[in-house]
Amino acid sequence: MQLEVLLLLHREPEQWRSAADVNDALRSSLAATRTHLEELCATGLIECQTGDEPRYRFAPLRPGDAEVVVKLADLFRDRFYAVADLIYASRRGSAIAFADAFMIKKGRKKDDG
Repeated sequence: MQLEVLLLLHREPEQWRSAADVNDALRSSLAATRTHLEELCATGLIECQTGDEPRYRFAPLRPGDAEVVVKLADLFRDRFYAVADLIYASRRGSAIAFADAFMIKKGRKKDDG
């Protein structure tokens, strides 16, 4: 879900969105959406405007982060299931599954080792 929040904001970086706007677009729980937005703010991947109704937009603080997110968006679009497997495997603590999600094995079948 946090990845979807990031990618939504990334698609239109000039647009400021409230948590309710993001939630409406992603159809999640508003509390979870707020949590994801605050976590992304804390990492410096999105910019936050405080006020009565905080607003957010994609504006990474660190050089190079925007390029990484572009690549991530491409992976998410082109290899959705591999990215999903990666996310859930990493939550289970499997570093091997995490690395394997990005391995490209030419001429080898998956069960060849």
